[in-house]
Amino acid sequence: MNPSFLDKNIFKNSQVRLTLFYWLIISAIVLFFNVVIFGTTALSPTEISEMREINAPSDEIRQAIINARDREANSQLSASLFWLNLSILGSGGIGSYWLAKKTLEPLEQAHDLQSQFISDVSHELRTPISAMQLETEILLRDKSATKTEMRETLESNLEEVKSLESLVKVLLKLSQIDSDIKKSTINLNEVIKNRIEKFPDECIQYSATKIFLAYTNETAVDELATILIDNALKYRTTEKPIEVRIFREHRQAVLEVSNDSEEITQEKLDKLFERFYRNDIARTRNGESDGHGLGLSIAKKLVETLGADMSVRNEKYILDEKVNYKTTFKIGFNFGK
Repeated sequence: MNPSFLDKNIFKNSQVRLTLFYWLIISAIVLFFNVVIFGTTALSPTEISEMREINAPSDEIRQAIINARDREANSQLSASLFWLNLSILGSGGIGSYWLAKKTLEPLEQAHDLQSQFISDVSHELRTPISAMQLETEILLRDKSATKTEMRETLESNLEEVKSLESLVKVLLKLSQIDSDIKKSTINLNEVIKNRIEKFPDECIQYSATKIFLAYTNETAVDELATILIDNALKYRTTEKPIEVRIFREHRQAVLEVSNDSEEITQEKLDKLFERFYRNDIARTRNGESDGHGLGLSIAKKLVETLGADMSVRNEKYILDEKVNYKTTFKIGFNFGK
């Protein structure tokens, strides 16, 4: 049986149980008020005084009339309460179902994301492992394999092992991002320039309108710059240097990283920060997909943890009467004191 089907059933059953629990609470409240209302429906002193003025041959007949009127009042009250209770319990049942669904929705979404993440990780791990297994089996079957062929197989397997090691390191980094990152006032320009110096000069065009102090975490900003610059260099479609800019916008210090790219639809832009997502047209300059599709996921999580803002856009521009496209990642940091 499909595991996802079982998961859906678990949440469905939980929703039914939670709905019943909420509905029972509403029923208990309704029952309590019914008891209170019936307990206070005895005739008031004024009504009793009026009853005593009824002309009747005897006290027994007068009492019978009082009892009859009391029963009639109770009957009318019971009918009114019945319809009122029915409407309250009916609407309460619908409301309970909706509330139960809303209560479990975040848990279900988190569970779905976790299941998808596990599935993606399994796929990423299975691919290099399968490749190593296949190459090793072929080599073992070939009784006449030369030392050169054995060496080539071992080198290929070593590349796959390095790929696995890289994936594990990235996954660990993603899981270890602390939600309580300590922030302080930093020189944003200095952090970005120090990171840029680690890349070839001719690859990056840097500019800043002034010196900006940002209230954030220096290590996290350095990691963000590394991810965005590496991503821009990896997926640029021309020899043109990528652009790294720092400027002020809407009371924030903004870091922008841009590179020439293919046209990317808004639908695909929205998916760029998903774990393991690699755009079909977002290939490295040598035509091959590189990495595990986790860099931008780490960047997004870091930005959220820092309380900063991050966006991406793909724009068209004309150069030498030719249509070109540029992809820009933008992060806004709060100013430091």
